[in-house]
Amino acid sequence: MADHETLGIQVPCPPRCSPFRGEELAAESRAWIRSYGIADPVHDYADLAFFSMPLTVSRARMRWLCDYFQWLLPTDDLLDRPAFLGADPVGVRRLIDGLDRVVEGGSGPWHSPYVAAFADLWRRIVPDLSRAQAARLAGYCRDYGEGLIFMAEQRRGGRVPPFTEFLTMRRKESVGDVCLMLIEYSTGTDGTGRRGDLDEIRAVFGDYAIVTQDLLSYRKEQQDGDLLNCIDAYRLQRGCSREAAFAAVTAMERRLRDRFIELTGHSGPHPGVYADGCRLFIAGYLAWTFSAARYRETDRSA
Repeated sequence: MADHETLGIQVPCPPRCSPFRGEELAAESRAWIRSYGIADPVHDYADLAFFSMPLTVSRARMRWLCDYFQWLLPTDDLLDRPAFLGADPVGVRRLIDGLDRVVEGGSGPWHSPYVAAFADLWRRIVPDLSRAQAARLAGYCRDYGEGLIFMAEQRRGGRVPPFTEFLTMRRKESVGDVCLMLIEYSTGTDGTGRRGDLDEIRAVFGDYAIVTQDLLSYRKEQQDGDLLNCIDAYRLQRGCSREAAFAAVTAMERRLRDRFIELTGHSGPHPGVYADGCRLFIAGYLAWTFSAARYRETDRSA
């Protein structure tokens, strides 16, 4: 039985797959990321874009989204896994400083191929965003870096922060806000002026994705000796057993899933393409995760 079946994790709606999914677009995206010397021999992250993004996204934007995920997941592995830089705050900060320079309008030469690839992504997306959206996306990217540095500092110091503080920084490190911006990008909407009435969707989206990911990746993180996840943060704060913490976080996932479905459903308080995009992103992300090897214990590359 698969991990998600054992855990009772279900997709909130049937996932869909982009009509652009195919060898040609994926091959273009693989060639792009490999041109920077970044390659994952096990995974092709273009599929994450094909499954999680709306069916209406244009081919040009789908290509950008494929490239983004081809960049994001190897970069996240580099910066967030203890086996790489995840316990080296100096190394993480050095690379994050380069990413920050990109969103602040700096120019190369870049010291890292990960920064150079991100600079190309940034150059290509900004013309398709409003000025307000570009400013928000820059802030979300800085939050991502702040979260990664914080987590590296905790690992280096052998610390697990209190659960509330952990969740605050985990939200930043999870790139949930960046993914929500990608939903705007892929649907051609601008949520800048609607931030108030969409706050709960955004908050539930972020926490739902975090809790689900931490449940699915827990055994692999144990194998890596990494305690920075919802289960261990909850366990250490409450002083309870691992089984009790796992049960509590599993119950949290179910509550978040139910509320997410209420908020993003067609009869919910905010119907429309943005809510549809949020719902389909989670469904596609989970469907891809269930089928990929990324969080399996035997997969040492991710």
